[in-house]
Amino acid sequence: MSALIALAVCCAAELPGAEYYLKARDAERAVRYADALAAYAECQACDGPLAPYARVRAARCRAEGGDPDGAAAAYARLLTASEDGPWKTMARVYLATLLAKQKKHEEAEP
Repeated sequence: MSALIALAVCCAAELPGAEYYLKARDAERAVRYADALAAYAECQACDGPLAPYARVRAARCRAEGGDPDGAAAAYARLLTASEDGPWKTMARVYLATLLAKQKKHEEAEP
């Protein structure tokens, strides 16, 4: 198992913005959303394959940090403006969860 983790870390380090993405995830897990948002912004600036995932995670940090309306707007921008990819599914799931928490079940259902 540790060899698999070492391989994943090694591969991740070669992706543009990976160090910022990993730093952001650590901050997010520690409930330091401002730090996570800053690191996700750095990751996005690298414009690599992690950038769209960083945009999704940044919106989630906004939601968890107390700005659900800003997060919903960020998810909507992601779903309408970005290219297709698996991050769109992540954004849809997080948006639906956010809307359900706000008791907006009819909006969350689609």
